[in-house]
Amino acid sequence: MANKRLLGSLLRSATRFAQSLNRPVDGMMESSFPPAMPSSPRKHISGLTTRELVRKIDRTRPGFEARVDVRLAELAIGRKLKALREKRGLTQGELALKAGTGQAAIARIENGKATPKLDLLARLASALGAELEVSFKPG
Repeated sequence: MANKRLLGSLLRSATRFAQSLNRPVDGMMESSFPPAMPSSPRKHISGLTTRELVRKIDRTRPGFEARVDVRLAELAIGRKLKALREKRGLTQGELALKAGTGQAAIARIENGKATPKLDLLARLASALGAELEVSFKPG
C-alpha cells in the first residue's frame, strides 16, 4: 500500500514538475494519469514504467533517481522493523520502552515518515534481539 502511494506521489510530482515547465510529460497532463499505480510493473498511460519515468525526470533534475531510491530504502526499513516487531509479539510502545524512545517515533519509522539514525537503529535491533547490518553494494 505504501509503495502504491509513493508511486502515485512520484507521478504527481513528475506531472507538477512538467507543468511548471509548461509542457506535458510524454504528451500527457495530470488528468491523464491514473490516481494510483498498479502493483505490477505495467506501463502507465505515458508508456513508461515508473522506473523509466523516474530516470527521465532525473535527466532534468539530477539526483532525483537517487532520492527516490533513498525513499524506497527508508520505506523498506520501516516495513522490516514492523514485521520483526510483530514477529516478536511486541507492541510499538513495548518496543519503544526497550529501545529508549517514544512510541510515536516507532510509528513514524514504520510508516516511512521518519528516517532513524544509526544509533536508534542499533538500539531497536538490540531490543528486538536482532543484528543490525549496514552495507554498501556496488551499483
